[in-house]
Amino acid sequence: MDEDMLQYKDLYLQTADEYMSSLNKSLLVLEKNPTDTEAIKEIFRSAHSLKSQSAAMGYNQTAFLCHTVEDIFSLLKDGLRQMTPELADLLFEALDALTSSLQNIAQKDKEIDLTAQAEKLKQLTGVDTQGVGKSKDAASTAKKSEEPPQTKNNDTTSKTATNKHLAPQVKTVSVKTSQLDDMMNMMEELLIHRLTLKKIADELGHDKLKLYYNQTEKILESLQFLIMQARTVPLSIVFDHFPRAVRDVARKENKDISFRIIGADLKLDRTIVDRLDEPLIHILRNAVSHGIEKKGEIVLSAEREEDFAVIKVKDNGRGVNWKRVAEKANVKSQDVNVLKKYLFSGISTAEQITEVSGRGVGLQAVEKMVNQIGGRIDVESVAGHGTTFILKLPLTLAVTKALLVSVGKEKYA
Repeated sequence: MDEDMLQYKDLYLQTADEYMSSLNKSLLVLEKNPTDTEAIKEIFRSAHSLKSQSAAMGYNQTAFLCHTVEDIFSLLKDGLRQMTPELADLLFEALDALTSSLQNIAQKDKEIDLTAQAEKLKQLTGVDTQGVGKSKDAASTAKKSEEPPQTKNNDTTSKTATNKHLAPQVKTVSVKTSQLDDMMNMMEELLIHRLTLKKIADELGHDKLKLYYNQTEKILESLQFLIMQARTVPLSIVFDHFPRAVRDVARKENKDISFRIIGADLKLDRTIVDRLDEPLIHILRNAVSHGIEKKGEIVLSAEREEDFAVIKVKDNGRGVNWKRVAEKANVKSQDVNVLKKYLFSGISTAEQITEVSGRGVGLQAVEKMVNQIGGRIDVESVAGHGTTFILKLPLTLAVTKALLVSVGKEKYA
């Protein structure tokens, strides 16, 4: 890729990730309701947009696979083909391949070969996709859009002609996360120096210096708050990937599972959100594999409690067999509070090892990751009435206020 296009790579990858999220969400909806016209239209639009942007960037493998998906959904949109489980599986496989290709572009600026996925889709559906140009449906749409708009009077036409030449106002800008991290680090250094300034002002008893310090303190607190807010991101960034993960495991184990998400708009520090994917995906896979027997529901919820975020994964499955936990841990106690400690110690109550679970290291790793970000994990379960895993996490890992206590020559926070 030439240097002129490289400057747009980050923006391309950001928008591509949004399109992939939309494609996965809509396909999950369509799999459950094959006649959902809005989901069909959304997939068609997202595939078309990602195709166009990929072609403009010179990523022709990605563009061609998106074009194939676009042509398939052109048929679905026109009622010439129906969604089937076999087609859904191939489409999910294609989306996985697209995700891998985008990851490779981000890391190595090179696509992976997507020919096999495109050919599978073409063989199953009979579409004859060629190149990365406009599909027939897109071409006809473009032709219609080129027709001059009908206006009621000349004033409206004149106003439109004048306004279209005005540059749009820039309301948001993309900022690299590394820049936000640097700002936060400098802010923390500034807060430390502020304490030194206060100590000097107190020792000198200088009234003007104390006044200056008090004014500066208010400004720094406001600046710290604004930087911390800029670092927060909604949990939906992680949560949006989970419906697909639950669907794949449930399909593999031939289970019928309803999955709901509540509170995905809750915002946490980006550093915390970045680390949530692995522990939550393990708990969800456990709920599918261990919790639900054949049919059931899993609810992933998030809410704020004071200065903490509480995330829960609840299923209405068989529940934890605490007697089995006691046997595996080789303890006689039947106290659930005692047995919880062993549940996170690395034991497994699974009868057999599968691709999803059974090795006994998962919950131990989950607890370790949650503890590393200053959180706590708990579990509530009654046999036959389901299980709820509860993660209590701080909203931020940045500098927080603390009370300093002196004991002799020692200081404690």
